[in-house]
Amino acid sequence: MLSAITFPGRYIMWWRLIWVAFVYLLLGAHFLRSGNPVLCAVFSLLPNLLFFRKMWINRLLQLILLGSVFAVWGVCSYHYVQTRVMFGAPWGRLAIIMTTVSLLTIAAAWCIEEINLRTIKHCHPDDNKLSD
Repeated sequence: MLSAITFPGRYIMWWRLIWVAFVYLLLGAHFLRSGNPVLCAVFSLLPNLLFFRKMWINRLLQLILLGSVFAVWGVCSYHYVQTRVMFGAPWGRLAIIMTTVSLLTIAAAWCIEEINLRTIKHCHPDDNKLSD
């Protein structure tokens, strides 16, 4: 079936995995551009954790994405816009782009929530314990 990836006991739509991986790669590219290759590697490899069947891993990935909206994109947006204002350059388009990137990151966190719901629906009840 082309619209889904099947794991043992799971049914996940493929576009959700691609969306989450894209956002994590975008965060990795941001850290590589800012000169931090370690964080680039960490954020680029984090989507691979989605292949494990643990709810707490999915929750952790969600929290990282939601935290990065404020800690990464929010802070960078503020600094970039302030720099543009200070030099008298136009900043409206930059603000729209950074807002869009933040919304895409929030949408990826929602995709992980949908993966969680499908995990609960299609997995054995013992696999969904948060204490594992």
